[in-house]
Amino acid sequence: MAAALARASHSNLLKKSKCLLLPFWNLRSITTRALRTKQEEADYSNGPNRDIFSAKLDKIKMRIPRAQRPVELNRASAQMAACVKKRDFHGAWDVYQNISEPDDILHDTALNVCAKAFWTRRAAKLWDHMPPTQKSVISYTSMMDLHGRHRQIDKVELLFEEMTRNGVEPNVITYTVLIQAYSVAGQPQQALAMFRSVHDTLFREASLATKQVMYTSVMTAFARSGDYATTREIFIEMASEGLQATHTHYNALMAACASHGYAEIASQVFEMMKQKGLDPRIEDYTILISCCRKDLDRCCELMAQMRHANLQPLQRTYQEMLQAYIIAKDVAGAKALVTEAGGRLDTGSG
Repeated sequence: MAAALARASHSNLLKKSKCLLLPFWNLRSITTRALRTKQEEADYSNGPNRDIFSAKLDKIKMRIPRAQRPVELNRASAQMAACVKKRDFHGAWDVYQNISEPDDILHDTALNVCAKAFWTRRAAKLWDHMPPTQKSVISYTSMMDLHGRHRQIDKVELLFEEMTRNGVEPNVITYTVLIQAYSVAGQPQQALAMFRSVHDTLFREASLATKQVMYTSVMTAFARSGDYATTREIFIEMASEGLQATHTHYNALMAACASHGYAEIASQVFEMMKQKGLDPRIEDYTILISCCRKDLDRCCELMAQMRHANLQPLQRTYQEMLQAYIIAKDVAGAKALVTEAGGRLDTGSG
């Protein structure tokens, strides 16, 4: 696997052709910036870190044995967890609000809900009302997670400094949140430095799933900046440690190719992923379409494969296909795509 990636032509990496973005004649304006922002938010919530974040509620509930908590609070915790599982964040918040005297476990659960729902004001108000003695590693990590999603890296760092100053020991989830925050903020070197700082300590003691998530986060940090070479190096390092690559690792490799349009390399990664028994997801087809945007026929072929696999296009899938039609000057095809996408493409004034 590593050898195959190493053989990828470096000459292709050095050929940077400018992407020709043509006027979108006679078509509705597409606010691609808004689409990308929405997709990044969805990626953060549902992407490579979702498993480790979803474990927070279980850890919160396990902090105090159920028998030692009032029945009302145990019931509220269970109800909030059920709402979060369904992504009914308003329902979870209502449960919290209806408890007259929530304990620190419910406070932490509520902060976790705010992080998942991107509710900065509610989280800030709750945080200010929490006694310092109730602020646990889960509390700090949830707040860092929220600010990281909003690219407020300064606030993330301040919270990290505060928690260590107050004697609250960071755990592996805290560092994963930090790495992800640096990734979203466009600071890959800081993400890597944070990963290296715990690689020989907390990382060694982490579960397989957590290790995979941390490698995904670091790879994604460099993929966002279009640094395929470093992303590949981290992938090879992970493989050398005997960790099995998942969809998200291959997706990060392809994402690193997208900004420069390295279609050939991305296609090799895509095929390698399939050879390893990983059936492509809609996210994988979407990023490959982005890499192949200068080859409309290839993009249409990928869309056909995707539909044959009964995968429904995402909002971002249509966005990337639209770019391919624009580059190819295929106005008729672009119009047809917009009609097919319907409300799934943002049609604001941009």
